[in-house]
Amino acid sequence: MYGLVNMALFLIIVNYIAALVAVQLLRGDFSSTSRVNFGELWNSFLAMYQIFSSENWPDVLYGAATTEVPLGQSAIVLIFIAAWMLFANCELSSFFLLLDLTPSSPYVVHSYRSANVHRCYQ
Repeated sequence: MYGLVNMALFLIIVNYIAALVAVQLLRGDFSSTSRVNFGELWNSFLAMYQIFSSENWPDVLYGAATTEVPLGQSAIVLIFIAAWMLFANCELSSFFLLLDLTPSSPYVVHSYRSANVHRCYQ
């Protein structure tokens, strides 16, 4: 149980840090009518979680890229969101596989980790 709580807190903290970076990078650039707006920390946190969960994340990516075109920062925003997507799906999602809720051998946990690493980096 403690492993699950520790992992959840870690994921919230990492998502919070990504939301802080996104707020600093994109604050004030979106219109107030846009669906995903990085003007407030809570909205940024939800957008970063949306990217983390892979739920409709291209909408956030394309919305941020088209908003930043007049400012000339679209490449930076694209790299940031794509890097967060890769980091969230390859590294942070593997923590779910490492979470050992039942007693099992260390070999089983290691085989899950190695299978997930090979899936992400090949």
